[in-house]
Amino acid sequence: MELRADERLLAQIDVPVTGNRYTWKTVAAELAAPLFGVHDLRLTLHGGFRLAAFGFTASGGTD
Repeated sequence: MELRADERLLAQIDVPVTGNRYTWKTVAAELAAPLFGVHDLRLTLHGGFRLAAFGFTASGGTD
């Protein structure tokens, strides 16, 4: 999974295979650099997996 702001790669996250479409995993990554201002964000999924939710937390924050 990739997260981009405009064309800049912010994070690339490996999503583990669980072997069952109803077994969920939580994955996380820190952004390569802080963002300021308004940006178009694009989340790109690679491979056969489902995305249930996507969100941001502050640095050092928790869900």
